[in-house]
Amino acid sequence: LDTWSVDHSDPSRRLLSRSVALLAAGADGSLWVGTRGGGMHRIDAATGAVTAWPSGADGGPRSDDLRALAFDAQGQPWVAGNLGVDRYDPETASFVSWAGLPAARVNALGFDRGGRLWAHDGQRLHGIPVAGEGAALDFDESDGLPAAEFGALAIDVMGQIWLSGPRGLLCVDPAG
Repeated sequence: LDTWSVDHSDPSRRLLSRSVALLAAGADGSLWVGTRGGGMHRIDAATGAVTAWPSGADGGPRSDDLRALAFDAQGQPWVAGNLGVDRYDPETASFVSWAGLPAARVNALGFDRGGRLWAHDGQRLHGIPVAGEGAALDFDESDGLPAAEFGALAIDVMGQIWLSGPRGLLCVDPAG
């Protein structure tokens, strides 16, 4: 078993916050870590070096309360939190604001196979075509979606969106 640990005395191996909220592996093997109050971090798979993007700082995600992490078709991370959604721009090596959602706070997000970003804001489930192709889809109480906090979102091979929350699991079939 090979292990890695945070070393707060070494800036190249330090997280800006000890409160880890999000964790996902990138396509290149790197580990993306979202923290509460500390921003996003990328741990290099080969070296273990940490790159940090502090919340609210230039190049960092706007939200200090990160709640969701998803990767687009190009393998780039998108993060969501109390101030909306930010996407990672590899050309500038920074997170940039994405204003494609009507709500500020986003609790859960994911991408389907067609590249549509799905996001839940506590009241509505939004399906936004990121590349601009196709219509936006929205589901709310009038469609049978309960107004509730959902903390995780997953999309299965059939394209159904699964949401988890304090009331259990909910499955939404956007195809009808």
